[in-house]
Formats: sequence, C-alpha cells, structure tokens
Amino acid sequence: MRTKIIALFAATIFLTFAVSVNAGYKHEVKTATIDISDNMICHVSVGIIEKKLKRAKGIVSFEIDRNKKKITVRYDDAKTNLEKIEKVLTKAGFKANDKDADMMGYDSLPDCCKTK
Repeated sequence: MRTKIIALFAATIFLTFAVSVNAGYKHEVKTATIDISDNMICHVSVGIIEKKLKRAKGIVSFEIDRNKKKITVRYDDAKTNLEKIEKVLTKAGFKANDKDADMMGYDSLPDCCKTK
C-alpha cells in the first residue's frame, strides 16, 4: 500500500512538472518562401532538395514549385529558422534567396542541376 502511494505521489509530481514546463511556451509553425530562381531546377535537383529538406530538423512540410522556382516551407520556429533552412539549401549547392550556393555543394551537383 505504501509503495502505491509513493508511486502515485511521484507520478503526480512528474505530470505537474511536465505540464508546467510545456505550458509556458507555445510552438509556432511559420511559413517562408525561398527564392531559388538563380538555379537550374530539373527533376534531379528537385529530388536533391527534397532529400535535404526531409532530413532537416524542424521542417513540418514544404512544396517546391519548379515553374516559379520557389520553395514554400512550413517549419517549427522552436527547432529551426529561415537562416538555417537557407543554409541547408546552400550547402547542397543551391542559391537560396540572397544567400550564395556553397561551392563544394555546387561542384558536387550533377551537370543537369548547374546553371548554364
């Protein structure tokens, strides 16, 4: 009986602490549009971008518009921000908004993905 009371008391304290910690901060999902118009956007590059964004922490969803050469990204602002997402793209070899592509990333892209 005593063990049950101690276990119940410990569980109550744990739950109270867990609720109070999470109550103070509300995660917000933000949306950003990233301009990739300086890049050649072929099917291969779309696959590379998708792979990188799927692995990136904090991204909720994304949509790549090949015609407009834009990526719309929804992300959890507690886990990432626009600058980090741009860095994921630039490290992969793509220009993102006003951030230049990382040359090592660009050199590793297949020729079809490189700006002619």
